[in-house]
Amino acid sequence: MSTPRSIKPAPPAKPFLTAKWTNLIFCSYAVSDATLAPYLPSHLELDRWEGRAYASVVAFDFSETYIRGRVVPDLPNLRSFPELNLRFYVRQDDKRGVIFVREFVPNPLVAGLARAWFNEPYAAAKLTRTITPDGAGGRLVRHTLVWQGNEQHVGVAVPEGEPQTPGPAEFATWVKEQPWGFGRTRHDQPTRFRVSHPAWQTYPVTGCEITLDFAALYGDRWNFLRDRAPDSVLFAEGSPVMVYRSEPAGPGPKKERGRG
Repeated sequence: MSTPRSIKPAPPAKPFLTAKWTNLIFCSYAVSDATLAPYLPSHLELDRWEGRAYASVVAFDFSETYIRGRVVPDLPNLRSFPELNLRFYVRQDDKRGVIFVREFVPNPLVAGLARAWFNEPYAAAKLTRTITPDGAGGRLVRHTLVWQGNEQHVGVAVPEGEPQTPGPAEFATWVKEQPWGFGRTRHDQPTRFRVSHPAWQTYPVTGCEITLDFAALYGDRWNFLRDRAPDSVLFAEGSPVMVYRSEPAGPGPKKERGRG
């Protein structure tokens, strides 16, 4: 009789990418289902807050990037760079996450690699970020994007103060804590990738500047946001993050769910 062999548990998955995401601005808008319908795969459902779907413009700093445990060369806008994206909120059964409409970074190589590795809708554009003291202990955080010759801005005024930890039932937590990104392969197969980070603390915001040409950046269906103030503006401190490899995300039951 052969001696039974012990079964060793599989080692935990290693992240494909590690980095820091910091100085995160979230400008969120309640939007109609019709706006999001062209982007929503059949195996996913809209995630809702109090019965409403939301999309968010998110601007942040991407830094200290490692790929497969190896540090990315410290070249301009390669290891560290700003990013600006538009995303909306979905779920697959109990997995909550986001779909990206478009993501802007300043380096064409970064955009190309992101499209190759994750098939995500990245584009390269002139994009910079400044942080300026406001003279009263606070700061002005501002992203400047140049697209088709037009300069556009996303910025917030963050007064002096201690960071806050939103509760699990608050809108801020629903927006900023998203453990999955959903997408598709070039062969139209559904995928998802996991994102892991500590819960982000937030700071109060006393002012917001957003002058994006939504139609030029994201298509005509988004033009209604051009002159509309966000329904919510958040500023999060950020943290180190881990992003894992894409995995297949087969179709699941599609039912409407959400808070409220």
